[in-house]
Amino acid sequence: AFDLEEEYCLNHCLDLFTRPQREGSQSVQCPNCKEDTEVIIKREMKKLPETLIIYFNNQQPGRIKTINIPHKLNLEEYVPNNLKDQASYALNGVCCRRNSTSTAYAKNLLDKKWYKFNDLEVAESPVHASDVRNESVYLIFYNRV
Repeated sequence: AFDLEEEYCLNHCLDLFTRPQREGSQSVQCPNCKEDTEVIIKREMKKLPETLIIYFNNQQPGRIKTINIPHKLNLEEYVPNNLKDQASYALNGVCCRRNSTSTAYAKNLLDKKWYKFNDLEVAESPVHASDVRNESVYLIFYNRV
């Protein structure tokens, strides 16, 4: 886990998520040389979904200030060579929370227009950085292109 206490772009979050991390004070015995070896965990994407859903655990007030969400996402640097041709995604949804109110922005795949959903209305509304900059983004959806 990592804390986001400032402004970050999504790629920086992915860098933090996929970087090798030491696993506490645990060690394992190497099956070949029988030496105790430090445990290092590295998360890798071995398979890419048609719809990529990213969840940010930021329900604690003040934990995350801003995450800049790109409309286009390229995961080539996070996947093995055999998946690089499947690593391009387009943003299709964003869920935000401010206080106890949730707002969602979703792209209609038929008319290609963005809509805003909240407790009071559903309205056509393009997604701009300023729309989600002051809200706490906790869920984003990308579809493979």
